[in-house]
Amino acid sequence: MFAKKLLFLMVIGSQISCSVATPQEPALPDKQKFYLYVLMGQSNMAGDARSQGIPAVDRRVLALDKQLRWRVARDPLHPSRTHMGGVGPGIAFGTAMAAADPTVIVGLIPCAVRGSPLKRWQKGGDLYEATVNRTKAAMTQGTLAGFLWHQGESNARARNSALGYARKLAQIVKELRRDLQCPDIPFIAGKLGGFLDSRKFPFARFLNQELDRMPQITSRVAIVSSSGLTPEEDRVHFNAESARELGRWYATAMLRIQAHGLLEYRLSDRK
Repeated sequence: MFAKKLLFLMVIGSQISCSVATPQEPALPDKQKFYLYVLMGQSNMAGDARSQGIPAVDRRVLALDKQLRWRVARDPLHPSRTHMGGVGPGIAFGTAMAAADPTVIVGLIPCAVRGSPLKRWQKGGDLYEATVNRTKAAMTQGTLAGFLWHQGESNARARNSALGYARKLAQIVKELRRDLQCPDIPFIAGKLGGFLDSRKFPFARFLNQELDRMPQITSRVAIVSSSGLTPEEDRVHFNAESARELGRWYATAMLRIQAHGLLEYRLSDRK
């Protein structure tokens, strides 16, 4: 009798743990009400900050996982085999965008990779191609509404990799817009943290100056300042509070561009 009870409890326990490990996918709205934002760059976009408390979960902010399934967005958005990740700007951005328009659902497409140099994001590079493929898959279900970019620490270490950054990034924007058939999609880039060690990142200030040039050479681009934001102890990554504040600043910049007209792009709408 005891053995039967034990077997029953084991079966129930296995069913409970299975249901927790496989959460249901949220119901998706119509494409016109499902706004998609692509998160690109390296670790400060991916999120390396240690969490300070557990923020409320907004069920109107979803994230695309590695299996191309939509889930309610939770940090870390960019876990990898070697790094579980932490808090980045993505969810705070998504929450602010959802609050600005209660009629839509926000979908985040995490594509950032820690330590990635700019060349991997150029057309033909592995991260560029992966981003285009993930975005195209997501666009079968929603409306592409913008790109978020935070990258440059890797390129701020040496003169050769920092030179021409604005021109190279502008070309990436041009190629993304062409490959995804969205010629006026907003692109928001964030500046490197002012706290970076100038001995390790001697060209960080130069790279931020390059970013400042972007709105003059590429349309519907905005640059978000990092002034006043604070780092983790490593003095490379934004801490959790600053990462979330940066996300809200991204949202403010995105909303300003969209106020001049959000051009909607859905793959199924085009021949």
